Amino acid sequence: MSSIRAPRGPAPRTGFTLIELLVVIAIIAILVSLLLPAVQQAREAARKSQCQNNLKQLALAVHNFESARKKLPAGWLMNRDVTFPSGYGTSGQGTSLFPQLMPYLDQMTVADKLHADMSNVDLGPWNASGPVPGVWGGLRGEAAWWDYDDGDDTTYDTWTTAFAKIPTLLCPSAEENTPMDLYLTHYGTYGDEASGGAGQSLDGFYSDSTLERLGRTNYLGVNGWYGRVGISGVDKRSGFFNRRDKIGFQSARDGLTQSLLFGEASGTRCVAYDGETAFQWISSPPLHGFAGLKGHAGKNLYDPRPANYDVYWIVDFSSGWHEPEDDFMRFQGDHLGVTQFAMGDGSVQSLSDNTDYFLFADLCGIKDGDVLETTPF
Repeated sequence: MSSIRAPRGPAPRTGFTLIELLVVIAIIAILVSLLLPAVQQAREAARKSQCQNNLKQLALAVHNFESARKKLPAGWLMNRDVTFPSGYGTSGQGTSLFPQLMPYLDQMTVADKLHADMSNVDLGPWNASGPVPGVWGGLRGEAAWWDYDDGDDTTYDTWTTAFAKIPTLLCPSAEENTPMDLYLTHYGTYGDEASGGAGQSLDGFYSDSTLERLGRTNYLGVNGWYGRVGISGVDKRSGFFNRRDKIGFQSARDGLTQSLLFGEASGTRCVAYDGETAFQWISSPPLHGFAGLKGHAGKNLYDPRPANYDVYWIVDFSSGWHEPEDDFMRFQGDHLGVTQFAMGDGSVQSLSDNTDYFLFADLCGIKDGDVLETTPF
């Protein structure tokens, strides 16, 4: 007799319905959207921390330099922008403070390849040691940095070494590979030769595919509010780094904790030159604080303190060189809302881009005598 089988029910489900799948995808998308900002913030925090460490290393290098040589590195070595004596000329391309600091940044390989005269502040203007061999009209201490290799001594290779990437000089948040059309070379100089002035004019050259690869720096020394220009009210707000200077930390009468030493300088669009700007470590000079921070762009600023009238304490950034889109001469970094600085005591501080302009100007000077009633840190 044949057995009778009970009818089977529907087979058990082994997959997801379309609605369930869409729900899972939506949940995953929400979780990812919540997670990505946190990951980005963590990465930026790490980059910011590395940037702070770079500034710390620069400050320590300057302190070690000052301890060993009883003076700070000269802000930059270059000629003054006036006519040379008959028979002499110069390209005007000076060298920065960074070649002097290389031994103190654990970069002896780089230091050994740079001509020693590039860091010799005593080989100043009109130095009697004579022209650099093979350099048209160049005096020792005044030649363009690429002319120090005269071809007779293979010990030095300044040109090739200038393309070296120095990790300590590069902020990890900076756009290192952005095409750059102009490199800032140096400021025009005002006042007499002894003043070592640094005025607001600039000298630059347009780059090509070769010059674009020059080793960059995202940090520059602080020249003061406007450098030294031979005007007492301006000069009293000069900073740590001026041309061919031989000062020490004892010159910081305002206190090392209230004096800016290095700051972030990333460069940006330059409308006047119709291109992007960058700074090269081999020759970019210290930057003065006159142009302010990002938050000062487009503003007309006036300091009501009568004691500061002697410094022309009225600045207008609403037009001209310091328009918001033309602010490459400002201290500015790539961290949201702040620019980081190394102080004279070696600490690193973050300044809000909206810090009061005149407070920032006081911090740029090392002996202005102004008592800071508030702290921006």
